[in-house]
Amino acid sequence: MAKPAFTFIELMVTIGLVIMLLTLSGISYRIISTRSQLIMEANQIAVDIRQAQTYAASSKEFQNLPGRNVWGFYADQSNPGQYIIFNDSVRGNGYYDAGEEFRTVKLPGGITIQSMKYLDEDANGNWTETAANNPVVTFTPPDPKVTIKDGPAAVSHDRFYMVIQDRNNTTKQIEINFFGLIDVTH
Repeated sequence: MAKPAFTFIELMVTIGLVIMLLTLSGISYRIISTRSQLIMEANQIAVDIRQAQTYAASSKEFQNLPGRNVWGFYADQSNPGQYIIFNDSVRGNGYYDAGEEFRTVKLPGGITIQSMKYLDEDANGNWTETAANNPVVTFTPPDPKVTIKDGPAAVSHDRFYMVIQDRNNTTKQIEINFFGLIDVTH
């Protein structure tokens, strides 16, 4: 009389199913992990911009230099792996200049700035979108007044959008408007 046992084929099918489930769960974990990293980084960018806004609202001086309390955010399309929080302390021109870095933030591996753009409303209520190459958002005390522009002599824009992307082409959008509202969407 034969003892009840698993056959070799049943054992191989069971092992194959377990391996397949472990592989799928590993892939899902990796996707969820990179998506979570993207969400955390988008929120960190918003926090850093809010920090600059708060420093301006509180008239925080930079390196104990009196009157140097205009703070801002700068990104460069040619360097999509970082952004800069700065204090307008070198020229006082309302734009980022070399040497004004308060903090340079490098984005984690696999996350880059995909695109940056401005959105402006004309007198008829129509919205126009333009590319942003070297956007600067500054906060000037005491309100703080928000200025969004692409160069020292450029006109101020209504809104600035920055899209960051991970390796899986998942994106998050950070928006700043002329009221100083900072929002993370998508």
